[in-house]
Amino acid sequence: GVDLAHVAAVGLAGITALDALDALAVGGLEILVIHGPVTGTGGFALELAKARGAVVAVVTPPRYARLAWERGADFVISEDASATNTIKRVRNALGGYSDAALHVAGDLAVAAGVVRPGGTFTSVGDALPPLSVADYVPTVVRPSGHKLADLLFKVAAGRLHSRVRRSVSFDQVVAPH
Repeated sequence: GVDLAHVAAVGLAGITALDALDALAVGGLEILVIHGPVTGTGGFALELAKARGAVVAVVTPPRYARLAWERGADFVISEDASATNTIKRVRNALGGYSDAALHVAGDLAVAAGVVRPGGTFTSVGDALPPLSVADYVPTVVRPSGHKLADLLFKVAAGRLHSRVRRSVSFDQVVAPH
């Protein structure tokens, strides 16, 4: 019940989001901050965390704010050019710290700076934390047919949304990249 373009959009992004939430042990009423766009991995993480009962705050560039609201964010904070200002905005919006944070893109210092003592953060982006950061937990992406099937069943049931902005034929695939 899911067309091929939407199946392709779920694959790696959906499994990465699922494994990141598992690394953070998101499973209840925690406050989770997702830092980055909510188009791929960030969007799947947002919807999956909400389904697990988390309160989700999204820190994203202004152009993605509407999409974050549409995907179910409880708070949407526009990213500032300064990590320090962004951290202040998040803490003000939440009235304190978050329990966990997921870095998708942007300055990793934001994810590290919004988490309470004893909380955890992870990154699925290309940023690596200093080795001395105790609150960091790695996301290890373990692709599996079972995970993919579960995610696709959720998409088919309308409980998870696969977003496809544009499709191209195989002979055109080089141009978008």
